[in-house]
Amino acid sequence: MTNQQIIKLYKGGMSLAEIGTRAGVSRQAVQQRLIRLGVERRDVKDKMKTVRKVLDEQVLRDLYLNQKLSYREIQKRVSADHKAIIRSLKEYGIPIREGEDVSISRRSKTKNLNRRTLKDLYHEKGLSTYVIADMYSISQSAVMNLINKYNLQRGQTKSRKF
Repeated sequence: MTNQQIIKLYKGGMSLAEIGTRAGVSRQAVQQRLIRLGVERRDVKDKMKTVRKVLDEQVLRDLYLNQKLSYREIQKRVSADHKAIIRSLKEYGIPIREGEDVSISRRSKTKNLNRRTLKDLYHEKGLSTYVIADMYSISQSAVMNLINKYNLQRGQTKSRKF
């Protein structure tokens, strides 16, 4: 990912963690890059304004009801936290579709990530824990916990650059 792309995403309201997930690096790596580039940190209030503007009721109704996107797909489109999307759906009285569990626990999500799959993604394909976490909609620390649980060697991924 180029410096210009990182700056554009950041100034567009995307969080450091979200940019890091897209680039396959940590939030801290993105923060250090922005500091080196001389990009001024935005105020938390600015991020909230951006998120509120993105979650316009009509836009949300179109994406969720008309285009039938899941809240996770909407999250990727508008670069907002999925909890903010769920909260907005409820706030606007938009009915949650049947079968769409908005309270799914992370523990149940990690059941889909077995030892063989994790080893393939982490060691064979060289994906970072951040990328794997994004694929399974879990935290990076949940992926690290599974790596430890399955006794997989850590730090054996290919080097990441963005």
